[in-house]
Amino acid sequence: MEDKDILETIREIRCMQDQILLLLEHLHGRLNLETAWLDNNDLCRLLKVTDKTLYRWRQSGKLAYAMVGGKFYYSKQNIDKLIATQGIK
Repeated sequence: MEDKDILETIREIRCMQDQILLLLEHLHGRLNLETAWLDNNDLCRLLKVTDKTLYRWRQSGKLAYAMVGGKFYYSKQNIDKLIATQGIK
């Protein structure tokens, strides 16, 4: 197995892990500021950007996400990282 294949497999596992955690948090209602997840609409309003901007950030790898039921979710931790690296206010 090539390094590229291994890295892709790890990325897929991490994505599945994020999706599972998101579902568990939703089912048990244990959302707090440190583990909160925002959907596309929430993040667009928070950062004052468009869906297209979020799409570009996802595609370029600047913004990590989880996809559950065809809907994108973003963790507070990843949003904070994006804000810090992109200088978004």
